[in-house]
Amino acid sequence: MIKYKHNRGHLQLFMEFLVPVVVYFCFESLILFGGWPRLLNLFENLLFAFSLTILLYVWPQKFRYFYCKAAFCILVFSLFLETLYYLYFGTIFSSSAIYIFIETNLPEIKEFLASHMNLTTFVALIFLATILLYGLKRLPKFKNLIETYRIPKLYLLLSLLLIFSFLKFSTLIIYNVPYLLVKAPINYFQDMKSFEYYGTGHTSGNFSNVSLKNPNPNKKLYVIVIGESTSKTHFGLYDYYRETSPQLSAISDQLTICEDVISPHSYTIATLTKSLTLGNTEKPEKISSGSIIQLLNQAGFDTYWVSNQRPLGISETQVTKIALGASKTSFLNTKHTDEITPYDQVLVKALKEIVASDGNSKVVFLHMIGTHIKYKNRCPVEFKYFKDRPQGKFVEKNNEHIINQYDDDIRYNDFVLRQIIDTVKDENLESFVLYTSDHGEEVFDNSKFFGHVDGMITKSLFEIPMLLWQSKQHRALKPLPQRLPSKYMIDDLFHSIADLCLVESDEVDTTRSIFNKAFIEKKRLINDKIEYDSIINILQH
Repeated sequence: MIKYKHNRGHLQLFMEFLVPVVVYFCFESLILFGGWPRLLNLFENLLFAFSLTILLYVWPQKFRYFYCKAAFCILVFSLFLETLYYLYFGTIFSSSAIYIFIETNLPEIKEFLASHMNLTTFVALIFLATILLYGLKRLPKFKNLIETYRIPKLYLLLSLLLIFSFLKFSTLIIYNVPYLLVKAPINYFQDMKSFEYYGTGHTSGNFSNVSLKNPNPNKKLYVIVIGESTSKTHFGLYDYYRETSPQLSAISDQLTICEDVISPHSYTIATLTKSLTLGNTEKPEKISSGSIIQLLNQAGFDTYWVSNQRPLGISETQVTKIALGASKTSFLNTKHTDEITPYDQVLVKALKEIVASDGNSKVVFLHMIGTHIKYKNRCPVEFKYFKDRPQGKFVEKNNEHIINQYDDDIRYNDFVLRQIIDTVKDENLESFVLYTSDHGEEVFDNSKFFGHVDGMITKSLFEIPMLLWQSKQHRALKPLPQRLPSKYMIDDLFHSIADLCLVESDEVDTTRSIFNKAFIEKKRLINDKIEYDSIINILQH
């Protein structure tokens, strides 16, 4: 009889941990049922809850009750975090989400949360508080059972080993929030150490047989402009219904427009660490094997990195470390993105100063603040152009102003890019201006959401503009058509830039340059594993 009561008590204790798992799953399913992935996540959560109760009896008796309360809080917080993340973005919580958090400053986080606070968030917070208080209030009834009952530790440890082995080898562990919260920061700072190879002490790489196809003594001026959060979907040059790029459209006959370009990720760090280095989707480990800046240094160019973005998150970002390999590095912006940051026109002024400085062969990287959220702070008042109601399936009265602000930013981007092109054109040198963005942005085009987040997949998040202006001297060496329809992903941007700069080395692969006749289209895998062209067709239908 006593044994039966004990067993019933343990079953009730397990149910205390089980209830929040079921309640949160039902809560999110009522709002947005996620199908098979969410069922797998439910199964992982049940195993996790069971593991927490088993671990209870591994602890010394005097610590068990404290552990029980702490474990319950960890479980409920994990459920809250992954549910809220899923309801916001329609995808599972992942290591990438933690990477983005580490790379983001506190005001940006506050800005994002303020922008996306809604009824769902409020209800989820109420759930969190209710379940926590209810659970913690009930746990004392099990205090005596917890502190006195004994189970052979060998059985407990074997049970835990079986559960953890199953989670690991079945890959269900990727759904576990506490595991990710521990693993992701460790991996992040390990990655940061691998970037120590870059920086001011390593301006030259270890590339083999570096040479120029055109080793003439004439002055050269090559400019690469990297945009921020700019979607092809809202670019007038790509047939958007609004005139968001009138300046570039006016000189479209002078441009080479890449029609089908995507980003490998929907956040900056993951994209640019691949785009600017030998690393790509197939070989991500090569991100620490050499950067395009180091290659250009080794080829004899004077390199410049001028950024209108803050250089620091919690620590130096990986992109900053790559940038420090340039002959000269300048960061023009120290403000948070929720403030009115310097407008991108400061890059034009910086470019003019570089052009006027001594030197024969220059490659200039300009990193824009672009159309980064908060949109209303990204362009001057005189560029506030759109005031009418936007078109779109997900346009509502409370989000019209957000779409208009984003389109204003694109229009201002267009103005700045035209100024950059005109500045380079006026020098009458062997030159080019290449522009692309790190990733796109969802602005109520395919979802009731604005911003960008890893894991969500929409056309607006991944399809980006990419265009090239060439001087007549450069076009004579590298003739290109006005339209390039090839499917391309910018994890191979390293090779395309090297090709445009007419730099050869053993590491440069012309089959990966969209500007080369030898270019071969490859399977485009976003987020390292998802075939973009297949999934986007499915999502569109």
